[in-house]
Amino acid sequence: MKRQIWILLLLLIVSAATSHAQTNVPSFNSYKTAVQRIDRIKINSRSNKTARLYRSNIRLQAETVGVNFAGHYALVTIPCKPDCMLGGIVDGFTGRVFFPKSLYYVFGLLDWSKDLIFQRDSRLLSINEYENRNQIGTTYYLWKKNTLRKVKFIPSK
Repeated sequence: MKRQIWILLLLLIVSAATSHAQTNVPSFNSYKTAVQRIDRIKINSRSNKTARLYRSNIRLQAETVGVNFAGHYALVTIPCKPDCMLGGIVDGFTGRVFFPKSLYYVFGLLDWSKDLIFQRDSRLLSINEYENRNQIGTTYYLWKKNTLRKVKFIPSK
């Protein structure tokens, strides 16, 4: 009888730990923001050197996708060489373009359509990250004060 109680207690502890770990995954709903209606995003190519260099591509993508991230931003991707991709965030109000280091990927290890997850009404962004073509985990970032701040990293199982 004592053994059954210990087994039951152990199962309850493991179950509680597992459910606690699952609830610690950042949620897009926790970082909701109002979506602003912006008819046409005009980029400010003078906001930085990289924006000037890729202004045509950024302009085309920002106009095509419109507001798709954090309420009034356009998240765009720019092929910078055959083996790399550069991610930028365009402020729909000011046209200012930001290039966070977390959105710069070399060697094409990232499938942007599946591994970069974001919503137009949330400031949260998640990236499935890879090392030597093996997924090592998911990193969650919060867009705050024009910067991506790391919220959490969850390693792959």
